[in-house]
Amino acid sequence: MVDVIAQECLPRVVSKDIKLNGDIGVSTKIIIQIFVNRVFITLSNFNKFGSIVECLPSISVINQKLDFRVKTLLGPREDVVNDIYARQLTEKIIKMEQIRNPTMFTLKPLLLAVALKEEMRTPESFRSLIDEVVGMYEDLTRSS
Repeated sequence: MVDVIAQECLPRVVSKDIKLNGDIGVSTKIIIQIFVNRVFITLSNFNKFGSIVECLPSISVINQKLDFRVKTLLGPREDVVNDIYARQLTEKIIKMEQIRNPTMFTLKPLLLAVALKEEMRTPESFRSLIDEVVGMYEDLTRSS
């Protein structure tokens, strides 16, 4: 019985090294860990965490729409690109969960560790990384 409980407490994990823009791109490590109470995603070109940003989703009491509170926990607070990554990933993950199960989805907070080189902070790289992470998340949650 203890082994079953311990196994359920372990996060589901997937990781991948990708290069955007073909072989000339910068190698980016993506790690997704889905815990019972939150999602932890790492995006790194440096094999370390860098800044850590939290995105807390909620349902607005005013209009019943999704609302997001983004907060930098570690790292420079003035770097809004990290906030945008956290917000977009959280929003896309929740929308995917809503489509799968409209009546039983959860609003899990997201912790995002970001350490990206300047050349990875372009709009094209942003879209490519978001799409890659969402695809990986979808594959990981579909298999469970």
